[in-house]
Formats: sequence, C-alpha cells, structure tokens
Amino acid sequence: MATHLILGGARSGKSAYAEKLANDRDTARYFVTPKTDKTYPLFPRSRQTLSAPFAAVFGLYSVDGAEVLRISHYDKFLYLLKNAPSIEEARRFLDISGVRYLISSIRIESQAFKELMVHKVNDAAVYLYEYTPYRGRFLLYSRARILPTEKAVIDGLLDKKLDLSRELLVEGREAGREELPEGAGRVSVASYLPNRVVLKSETAHDAFLYVTDTYYPGWKAYVDGKETPIMQANLAYRAVRVPAGAHEVVFSYRPVSFYLGVLVTFFALIAAVFIMRRSR
Repeated sequence: MATHLILGGARSGKSAYAEKLANDRDTARYFVTPKTDKTYPLFPRSRQTLSAPFAAVFGLYSVDGAEVLRISHYDKFLYLLKNAPSIEEARRFLDISGVRYLISSIRIESQAFKELMVHKVNDAAVYLYEYTPYRGRFLLYSRARILPTEKAVIDGLLDKKLDLSRELLVEGREAGREELPEGAGRVSVASYLPNRVVLKSETAHDAFLYVTDTYYPGWKAYVDGKETPIMQANLAYRAVRVPAGAHEVVFSYRPVSFYLGVLVTFFALIAAVFIMRRSR
C-alpha cells in the first residue's frame, strides 16, 4: 500500500488533500466523515481537512459542499449517508452519489477503501482514501422503480433487498416499474460548467441516464436539442431517458426567476425612457 505522510507546520494554511485531489481531472466527489468535521470544525484546521465549504476554493467537488444546490430532499439524502450505522452500510449511498474519495480522522479497515495519504492535523493522523468501487458521476440504468411519495423513496433507499446499483428509485405520481433491455453503453463528459453540462451517451438499447447532480427547479434537459423530462431519482439526483445509439445530452440551468428578472428589467427600461421623454 503506497501511503504518503505529510506533516503539518509550515504547510498548516494549505490543504494537502486539495493538492492530491487536484490531480484527478474527473468530476469525482469527495466526502469528509461527520466525525472528522466535528473534530476539526474551525479554520484553519477545517481547511486542512478539506471541510466541504472549501471545495469551491480549490475547484473540487464535495458531496455536500458549496457547489451543491441545497434543498430539503438533498439534505435528507445526506442525512441517510451521514447517519449510516457503519462505513460498510454507508457504501450503499456512496455508490449512488458519485463519491470517489473519503477523508476520515479514523482509520478504515476495509478492502473497498485504498489509503492514499496520511496528513497530520493538530498532531493527529487524518486519512485520505479512494473508494475503489467508484462507478462514476454519470451512469446508465435499464431499470427504474417508480414510487409515489418521498417517504416511499427513502424507505427504498434503506431497503437492503433493493440493489441500488442496478435499479433507480424515481419519485412519480403512479407506482410501478419500468424495465428496459440490458446492453452495453457508456457516458462521457464533453463539458461540465456550473449552469450547463454536456454529456455524450452511447447505448445499445434505450436507457436511463443517471446524473449525480442535484435535482432542482430550473434545470432543463435536452437530448439532441429536443427537451426531455427530468426525473427525480434516488431522492436527490436527476435522470433522463435516452434512446439507443449515440446522442448528446445537455442539462441547462434556466430558472423562471431569471426570465422574470429579464422581463422586469425590460419594462423598467421602457418606463424609464417614457418618463424621460415626458419630462422633456
């Protein structure tokens, strides 16, 4: 096991973890365990342990950092993740939230977590792990279970009999299941910006494209330029249906508030011009 020990001191104002994770050019997320956050809640120690609010400072992606649009259903998902009885049970939620790295003040003894670094914070060891079963931020599914309420989705997420790696839990008006033919497929990222995400999907059959970005009003999805509905999947995230073949899928943030603002500004300018002409 290759482990790097980095001591504090001269580097106390920096984040050794940020330097390490910056080498990963993917959009993979990291997760700081609740105990680590409670142990080092204040600056500069919180910066050293790469507490979630510092994700945006270093251009990284935290599962609960400042780059996430926080609303109630997302916080409920985080509650499930952070209150899992053990790290093994937490894996159920790591699998569906795009987490590749974990920072912990307690050593983890599990083959699923590869130790990458040990950093001294306040003379105590804090560990950086890679979650080796990481599947990616953008996944293809052939099965979706439609559940009528948020509570039903939460119950499904907690139901260990359900394999969340093979079946999406989607909140919808009528309960049911949709199963598409299984087949090979892949998703690649063409562009990833705060208000616009462009993906390339290539599948042998129709599929559900699952995106571990927050389900939030104002986002629109387009497959080859044609708008398609966004489903609320796994309580906190998004999914769209994509047809077989190669396609471009675009997620664009277009909140109603923006257009209302443009409209108000337009009429305000007209009113200002009218008043100026009358005054003359």
